[in-house]
Amino acid sequence: MESGTNAPLAKSTVGSAGAGVDWDINIDGFAHYGLMPDFIQDAKNNGLTDDDLAPLFNGAEDYI
Repeated sequence: MESGTNAPLAKSTVGSAGAGVDWDINIDGFAHYGLMPDFIQDAKNNGLTDDDLAPLFNGAEDYI
């Protein structure tokens, strides 16, 4: 799924080439933490600004 102006990311792959498993946040959801960059890029492509994403990046500091 491509939208927005950000360049597509390489698919996250677990395992050896050819025998590994490809993960796509648009198909598999947030299957593992390694998909966080894909999630953030999808959010930006869907119109979220850096200010909208600030709570995600400042969560630990806000909690403390």
